[in-house]
Amino acid sequence: MPNTNDSRGESNIIFEDDKYLIVEPMDYDSYLYYAPDNTKLLWKDVRYGQLFCIVDKNAQLDSGVKTYMIFKDENYKISYYNWDGRELSRIDFLEVIPEDIKPQVVDVIGVGKMYDLLTRIVNGEEVSSREFEGTDESVYDFKYTPKAPFKSKIVLRFDESDYIKLFDPSEDDMWCYNAITSYYDSYEWDDGYQTTDDFREGYFFGNFNDENL
Repeated sequence: MPNTNDSRGESNIIFEDDKYLIVEPMDYDSYLYYAPDNTKLLWKDVRYGQLFCIVDKNAQLDSGVKTYMIFKDENYKISYYNWDGRELSRIDFLEVIPEDIKPQVVDVIGVGKMYDLLTRIVNGEEVSSREFEGTDESVYDFKYTPKAPFKSKIVLRFDESDYIKLFDPSEDDMWCYNAITSYYDSYEWDDGYQTTDDFREGYFFGNFNDENL
């Protein structure tokens, strides 16, 4: 487990208790000390900007402890990394973060460039579509309305799985969704006209047991 009294290099501790540590490595030595083993080569990509390591002190792995990472580049774009080095979407990242530390992690993530740009638009400042590039992977297009900035249009395009997760679906919800959208599912759906006719003809009685009848 990383020893905060001997972190090697320069670092800024954002939060720490008996279970978790959120730290900002400030140089290469500190990065090597805190970052997951299989992300060591990322230093060349994260050295310019802000990097935060979320250390789960009590989750032991063969290579040490579980460490998640958040990286904000110079353009405020935020990248998220799982403890195994895989890059995740914001939604998936917050799903894997332990609940006990999630409020502190959300504070570290902050509002990002998207919120800043939206605030500027609301305040009447002109914002170009180029400034929206790279703010979020879901931003597909932006059209600014000079005479009425608050009517400016942002087109969002979600990855299908990320979009569904916004609604916190249950397993039953996902079963229905997959049945509707799958090209291979054999489930048969009845349209409204067919259902109405079946009801009028009394076919639904065949689905009742004796007690319900």
